[in-house]
Amino acid sequence: MSPISDKRAPEPRPSATVALLREGVTAPQLLMLRRHARSTFGDVYVFPGGVLDACDARIDDCCGSIDGTRATACLGIANALDYYSAAAREVYEETGVLLAEGDTAAQALRDDDRARLIRGELSWDQLLRERHLSLASERLHYFAHWVTPESEPRRFSTRFFMATLPEDQQASHDGSELTDSCWMTAAEVLDAQRAGRMRLIYPTYRTLKDIAGLKSVAAVLAWAIDRERSGVARVLPAIIEVDGRETVVLPGDPRYPAKVLV
Repeated sequence: MSPISDKRAPEPRPSATVALLREGVTAPQLLMLRRHARSTFGDVYVFPGGVLDACDARIDDCCGSIDGTRATACLGIANALDYYSAAAREVYEETGVLLAEGDTAAQALRDDDRARLIRGELSWDQLLRERHLSLASERLHYFAHWVTPESEPRRFSTRFFMATLPEDQQASHDGSELTDSCWMTAAEVLDAQRAGRMRLIYPTYRTLKDIAGLKSVAAVLAWAIDRERSGVARVLPAIIEVDGRETVVLPGDPRYPAKVLV
């Protein structure tokens, strides 16, 4: 068993991701997106998400029912509302699902504005104001905070949210950064991962494992809300070598490296 390197770890980039839910026949389904092979983590299936952008901090007047004070109380950081904004924006850019409310939130407008947003012709805050929209922030339930291991060359400090798919909307991947999308139960994804058909990053795997036994969207949301109310701890995994294979270990594991760099 070998510990992580002593070199200075790169600073993790703030990011947000959303586990998007809908009802299935036997269990709730989650939207899984396949990243392009040349993306940061390679050819893996993930939840929609990405890094915070400057525009995410400019939505105070259209943030919905969760304002900056409430968001800060939930996430424990001063710019917490930016994460809610980034979560909704990334879901919209990557899937076309708009977690916002307003009279102009029609599918035709969503599709056109999504293309403009992706091309950089429109910023997120401009879109919300032009279309008189406000974030459906009450749909986003904060349930986890994962930080990329220190040994990785590119690192992220990611806040995980749970949300349900709005009834009148459908999801579609963007076709560039994302090459595939599918709705699957947590158990189905884990089975595919074990069979080698789907690759997962560890936080995604742990989320799916935690909710695999829950049989309804309501039960998964209750699980997420309970974690949100109980307080979400920051989790920094480490990657060690065990019997010639890389293994992920969490704080509290006796194999977890004693030296933590950041």
